Amino acid sequence: MNIANELNELNKIVDKSIARREKLLNVLELHKAIDVLVDINKKNRLCKDQLSSIEYLMSQCTIRCAAGRNIGKTSYIGTHATIQDLIFVPNFYIKKGFLEQYGDLLKNNITTFNDLEFIRGRDFLNVYIDEPKLCFQNYDKTLFYQKISNSRGEHTIIMLGE
Repeated sequence: MNIANELNELNKIVDKSIARREKLLNVLELHKAIDVLVDINKKNRLCKDQLSSIEYLMSQCTIRCAAGRNIGKTSYIGTHATIQDLIFVPNFYIKKGFLEQYGDLLKNNITTFNDLEFIRGRDFLNVYIDEPKLCFQNYDKTLFYQKISNSRGEHTIIMLGE
């Protein structure tokens, strides 16, 4: 291999590295933006005593962020959810992939809408919903909020995706 070819190959590697770095920076910016949305939401909840628990959850405790595909929404959940949180994904295959990527720490906290009994009697802080359009495709959103409102504590529902 001559020097020109080697330099060309090195340039390709550097270009890929720069592109990856830029994507990671964009993901971090999205994560910060979602953190800001959650913080603003928690500081500005109103009318709790004037709304039913379901209306309060829907209008005051839910954050929705639809920011495109493959930009870091699922990674936000994987890096921010704790064992005190609940995670809903659209199906078993996404659940399996999520656990492979983010580890077994959250295995007792992740479920699909096919198993809403999963939340009965549990305490949790945040409810993450990855790709809510897919999750609610075959499930009534009001029934979901009713089940969440029947659990203990004041929750923050973070819906990431369409």
